[in-house]
Amino acid sequence: AIVCESARWNSATEHKTDLWESSYHEFINYYFPVRTEIVFRQLIAAGFYPDIAAPVFNTADGYLEAGFELRLEAPDGGDILYTYDGSDPAYSGPAPTGSVHFYDGGVIPLISDTLTILARTKKDSLWSELTTGEFILEGDPHPISPAISRAGGIHLQAYPNPVHDELTIQYRLPGAMHVTLSLYTMTGVQLAILESSPVEAGLHSTTFSSSTLQPGTYLLVLDLPDVGERQRILLMVE
Repeated sequence: AIVCESARWNSATEHKTDLWESSYHEFINYYFPVRTEIVFRQLIAAGFYPDIAAPVFNTADGYLEAGFELRLEAPDGGDILYTYDGSDPAYSGPAPTGSVHFYDGGVIPLISDTLTILARTKKDSLWSELTTGEFILEGDPHPISPAISRAGGIHLQAYPNPVHDELTIQYRLPGAMHVTLSLYTMTGVQLAILESSPVEAGLHSTTFSSSTLQPGTYLLVLDLPDVGERQRILLMVE
């Protein structure tokens, strides 16, 4: 449709078509997926939205030992709602067969070998920022297939965040694969390639100095082309 509209106004040049494609890619893959949380923080900072503490898990480790009891807590009180399917609990209607679960204070069911749990605290009609937990069960008696393990058993983290000086980046891989670790602006401009090489399975760590960056919001992106997987972290530089 864009090409036809451009042709109507005699501007369907190759350059402009390429510009549209690249802009579309940047907004769909890098801008819109993280925009909700950025606006949340802006409204809170401006005093237009109350600062409701997001729920926290009782572990920061992505690998759970057999028998571990995973729980959530709302530091400022309120109801906690969470999902397993990647949907945002604030935008999905709770139902007996729906994807949103109300947290009752007990142990969170570990329904699969790999879990991505999204949670928010709700007080009255207002919501906290989003908390995302990615977990892998260790010692599971029913190991998953290599294909599923490679696609779902990847854990990326970066700290401290917000960062003032040196950032530590860690990622754990279930198998050997090619890794590209990059830093982007929120408009999709690539600022640096921190790593691009074949990597063995296991835990890997690298550091990055943020002293050359202006204060603001950036994206840390882990690309795994061998399994068609991409993970992102919203990085705040102060």
